[in-house]
Amino acid sequence: MLATWAHGMYKMLLQEVRVPLIGLFLGLIVYIACFSIYALGPVPMDRYGDSPDGSYWQSIDLVLTGEHSVSFFPNRFVTGSGFILLVIAFEKVVGSREVAWLLLNALFYIGMGWCFYLLAVRVLQDRIAAFFSAMLLILNYAAVVFGLNYGADVSGWFFYSVALYCSFRYLTTKQPMWLWAATAF
Repeated sequence: MLATWAHGMYKMLLQEVRVPLIGLFLGLIVYIACFSIYALGPVPMDRYGDSPDGSYWQSIDLVLTGEHSVSFFPNRFVTGSGFILLVIAFEKVVGSREVAWLLLNALFYIGMGWCFYLLAVRVLQDRIAAFFSAMLLILNYAAVVFGLNYGADVSGWFFYSVALYCSFRYLTTKQPMWLWAATAF
């Protein structure tokens, strides 16, 4: 009985396990995003000082309360109003500005990696090469540290990746719909 069980386990361990590359890639992106946020433990810097995220916090407060500090400089609201409004909307759903901000950045990070993978598949015409190309992008120091932090960098990188993908699709298919999509992003 034990020998039969052991032989069955031995045969099971020898079987080839095939995991779809797309599933592996998406799982890795999600894992990297979650692990990086957990390991790096991003903390909002000085919310109202000279830090890069201070003006984002002040812009969000301006939208929510109508008030701002004396040192408020509206550059982030002018250049990143869509992101600021998304953080406000997610804050109402999640209940925390910090969690909403990191959740949005994680979603943009995952989307950036996915769009770049799709672009690399089309350009390189090899799924394994596209996998490693996209892994180089998503494991880049700047993408991990600054993308999964309290900033708006990764949202810009996401839209840039989508625009590149749509532009490449337009170049290869000559369908105007892809040009309009690239323009929209």
